[in-house]
Amino acid sequence: MKFSTEWPGDSQAVFTIEADSVEWDRSIEKAYHHLAKKVNAPGFRKGKTPKHVLERLIGKEAFVQEAIESLVPELYNSVLEESQVDAIAEPALEVTGTDPLTFKATVPLRPTVETKGYRDIRLPPETVDVSEQEIDNVIEHIRNREVVWDPVEREVRYDDMVVMAVAHGEEGNPATEYPEQVYIVEKDSKFPVKGFAEQLIGMKHGEEKEFGLSYKVESEPKDESESIEEDKSGDLETTPEKILHFKVKINEIKEKILPELDDDFAKTVGQDIETFDALRERVLTNLKVMAEEGAKRRFERKAIDAATATTEVQYPPILVDKEIESIIAKEEHRLGGGQKGKDTLLMTANQDEEGLREQLRPQATKNVIDMLVLGKIAREENIEVSDAEIDAEIEISALQAGERAEEIMQLGRLQNIRTNMHYELTMKKVAQLLVSIASSDSTAGDEDSQKEATEDSEDTSPSIDDPSTEQ
Repeated sequence: MKFSTEWPGDSQAVFTIEADSVEWDRSIEKAYHHLAKKVNAPGFRKGKTPKHVLERLIGKEAFVQEAIESLVPELYNSVLEESQVDAIAEPALEVTGTDPLTFKATVPLRPTVETKGYRDIRLPPETVDVSEQEIDNVIEHIRNREVVWDPVEREVRYDDMVVMAVAHGEEGNPATEYPEQVYIVEKDSKFPVKGFAEQLIGMKHGEEKEFGLSYKVESEPKDESESIEEDKSGDLETTPEKILHFKVKINEIKEKILPELDDDFAKTVGQDIETFDALRERVLTNLKVMAEEGAKRRFERKAIDAATATTEVQYPPILVDKEIESIIAKEEHRLGGGQKGKDTLLMTANQDEEGLREQLRPQATKNVIDMLVLGKIAREENIEVSDAEIDAEIEISALQAGERAEEIMQLGRLQNIRTNMHYELTMKKVAQLLVSIASSDSTAGDEDSQKEATEDSEDTSPSIDDPSTEQ
């Protein structure tokens, strides 16, 4: 065997490996004996079929493929040991010839991270302000939760609720009927298709109407058994440039009655709220808290981005591929798991599997860089997480889990759970340190204050385990 090594960058090494004739002949012979035990040849006991007969039965390519599968990992492992290259995952293999056997192995190496100026980061604070319009919007949202629907004897208007019998279908196909469908008539609504709400305006109790509306397909067709109310994607899924025919009969019209914005309304919102002015004050307070939390998260994100911008990072592409798989696995689990979760994710993203991976690649790349930079800073700053801190985090999770508290406590005893939590808490501490540095008024920075842990910081750590150590 002989080999050469190239260093193309991106924390990868490429071995070009060539087997000698003795190694290749030995591997072919080994392949023959292995295949002879698996193939039934007429007139021969299993394992005793002559080589030329076996080759005629299954083809020479089967011998070659079997030999490749046996010899390639053997030669690769020998090269890896001899070269002392620190691989962090399996290589990408490409067979380039079989006479003699030659192949390339692209080997992912440990990332290298060189921090330069994260302690010099200074960022201006974000001003938090709540407008009167924002307060009004929240109160209007609360008000709409208390709406009352009163039957009326008049024509349909926008914002009415109608109870109707409706049938729809493509021309030449049987119509799907819904005998008692409740529908809110909202202007410019795209449900079930654009223009449907406008067709109801002016109709009266008992009136019938037929009309057609065009639509475009944006995803796979849904089961016809689903009700019109369940399909809120914006368009009914069919083929482009077709007409969906509707037949509608109005059975009931109801008008929206909103409560007056007064002290009586305020009392319905909370037991400790007595006046409308007190309600506005409560909403203002809550909005300020939310705005401050949002500003805090954005500042933390800016501090992390500033730290990564001052850091030189090299990493193998496989880390991004692993992060993409991690994101997909978590989303599929959130959406029900198994084939159902996978199908729902692809439908929601309106992508095939390859398209979804490419769509996630920019975010996955950012996650990997964040992970590597924060991990390096954690080592430089000697940031540690104690068992007591992990136990406290588990107890908090258990308290929040309610009936699942005991289950959470049991899971918290598993080593892999504790390892993941150790990593997440470490990343959180690093993010808090960067926030302290970025918000410091001192040019030199006060190390004690910079290393204080800010409370309730959002977890910005990536989802994959940290494989990095400085090379």
